[in-house]
Amino acid sequence: MKKSRIICLVYIVVAAVFASFFGGSFSYALFYAGLAVPAVCFLYVFFVFARLKIYQTIDSKIVVKGEKTGYNYILSNETGVYFTSITTEFISDYSKVDLVALKGGNGEISLSPGQRSENKTELVCLYRGEYKVGVKAVIIKDYLGLFTLRRKYPSTMNIRVYPRVVKLGSLAALNFGTDVKSLPFSVKPGEELDSDLRAFAFGDSVRAVNWKVSAKRGELLTRRRTQPPKESIAIYIDTALIHGEKKIPTEDRILEAALSIADFYLERKVGVEMIYCSPALCRSRINTTEDFGWFYDACINLQFIRNDTSEFLENINLGNASALIVITARERPFLSRLMSLSAELKTCVILTGNRESGELSRIRESLGKTALVHIPDDAEIGNILERGN
Repeated sequence: MKKSRIICLVYIVVAAVFASFFGGSFSYALFYAGLAVPAVCFLYVFFVFARLKIYQTIDSKIVVKGEKTGYNYILSNETGVYFTSITTEFISDYSKVDLVALKGGNGEISLSPGQRSENKTELVCLYRGEYKVGVKAVIIKDYLGLFTLRRKYPSTMNIRVYPRVVKLGSLAALNFGTDVKSLPFSVKPGEELDSDLRAFAFGDSVRAVNWKVSAKRGELLTRRRTQPPKESIAIYIDTALIHGEKKIPTEDRILEAALSIADFYLERKVGVEMIYCSPALCRSRINTTEDFGWFYDACINLQFIRNDTSEFLENINLGNASALIVITARERPFLSRLMSLSAELKTCVILTGNRESGELSRIRESLGKTALVHIPDDAEIGNILERGN
């Protein structure tokens, strides 16, 4: 392009000098032709910019992070003018397009009048959330390469990306037990406890009569049966603001660890309570697949924006929880609170991000009885939670 511009400029200067010294219609014709060429090229680029059609389709606009989905885009020349030198760029911040699978690669193409260039490939989304994917810009050049126009986001296409839920066969890393019988508790549907006795009333079942006590007191007494309080695993998700280039991947790993653990307990009919700040304190009970689905939807746009969330852990009421799991990318704000909680119930800290071995040893000593599970950036969440570090 630079070479073409230099040649064009030299030609105009030479033609202007020639016309100035020799005059005549021929010399002026050469000079005006030199001025007309870049003007025509400039108008041509604007024409292609306005008339080039771009169509995009995707097999599914709702996907899971890391899942490949079919992607198709079409460049179409619906005019009678030949389009030359068109290059396509794709959005690459949050998603990747498989350029290897593209028809003819991703180089410059030309389109004859009425021609369509259809390209089928695959697209993979790298992070959770809702964002644009596909074509980021098309770069258009004229025949001589004098001018270039960049048409940004010529066709918008949004996608909704869910975080991954890793299916776990066990949770040995948490040291809470790997099967239902050895979990902190087990909920048996319909289980009842005797709480008190009351006088027999018309309509009561004879089976509910406590004959032993009734014989002692000389009147019919029935058992008032109540459902026992259902205990749960409390999962505290640290949604404090994360800085640096690993902000979004770290947020995703924290949520994916929480979702995978909740899914593990849900399949074993163990209740889970998600506790997080967004930005106020939120509590989501997960006892059914519908509950899980609601929280799963919320994770797409869950924001990590508070400067500090450890203040909530200081005064939080864990109710009937038998165990507490804290999932975080930082450990210091939670240490003092966890030391007191570890004496009351089983506690575990899941720490994401890379750490030196010496630093991990110091953290484990500080946590005392509280278990520590470390998930490095390059580790598979499932492998760590199933086997531990």
